[in-house]
Amino acid sequence: MTYVSLTGWLILPSCPLRQYHFVNKSLSWHEAQTYCRETYTDLATTESMTEINQLIDTVSSSGYGFDVWIGLYNEINWRWSDGFTGSGAEYRNWDVKQPNFFEGNEFCVGITSTGHWRDMSCQDERLVSCYRGKDYHFVNEPLTCAQKYCRENFIDLATVRNEIQNQQLQNLVQSYSWIGLFRDPNFYWSDGSSFSFSHFDYVHNQYGSKRVICGYHFVNEPLTWHEAQSYCRETYTDLATTESTTEINQLVDTVSSSGYNPEVWIGLYTEIDWRWSDGFTGSGAEYRNWGPEQPNFSSANQFCGAKEERVAVIQTGGDETVDQDGGSVGGEGGAEAIDAS
Repeated sequence: MTYVSLTGWLILPSCPLRQYHFVNKSLSWHEAQTYCRETYTDLATTESMTEINQLIDTVSSSGYGFDVWIGLYNEINWRWSDGFTGSGAEYRNWDVKQPNFFEGNEFCVGITSTGHWRDMSCQDERLVSCYRGKDYHFVNEPLTCAQKYCRENFIDLATVRNEIQNQQLQNLVQSYSWIGLFRDPNFYWSDGSSFSFSHFDYVHNQYGSKRVICGYHFVNEPLTWHEAQSYCRETYTDLATTESTTEINQLVDTVSSSGYNPEVWIGLYTEIDWRWSDGFTGSGAEYRNWGPEQPNFSSANQFCGAKEERVAVIQTGGDETVDQDGGSVGGEGGAEAIDAS
């Protein structure tokens, strides 16, 4: 999909008003950003309803009535398993149409026999590429715990800094093989506790009714995640935080003793923040004027113009107890709260 772009710049450094310019070109968002930076100052930033209306007037006066790009976007950063951030850390060799974050569930990266990279579900069983010193080691065994294996037997999963190293890996691998690149969303507990323990099942979770868990107390009432958070904070301390398998089991016992088996909300959530293209963070930077049902993050790759908040549920039925990505905060569910008393 392409959109025309709208640029915005300050008339004077001391003046809070912006002058907007409509650019009647069909461009991708990044192309629009480049064009606006080369021709004006940057893509349009808006701090108030006054500026929104000013922006609309600029577009309307041109006779154009469709969507236009502005400077708001969000970004998920990729990191290397060994923590490498030096020269070459930004090297990438993505395959065509990669990464695509399919179904919002691909956080890890594999290298193909052609040397191209693809994002994949971290739960997939793949062959493994490790490294020790300057040498790469191919592990011809499908693993999901590839990082653990490489750290125990070598140094870590393979870090690739340039085309030469990528070619070395390509010569080793026979099919899809894990490397050390991954994206790790920032998770937070609702009560502010540090997030250090996880027990995720990344299998696609069907949204639906979930009850609420509140030192742990089960609340047998369907609520959205935010409703559950508010309820638990008002009635107890907060939504449930778990820091170990012991606490997971304690939480499960609390729910099971009620005779309830499906998923319930817990306090874990992640958030992707929006930023302005020109780096603006001052007063008014948080102003938004979303259209109806926006942002909706419908295809897991709409990073130019929406904010998505993800939350976690805990599945209490079946043979295994796991945390799951519970989808958007609007879905209804029960909750588990924590009581500090």
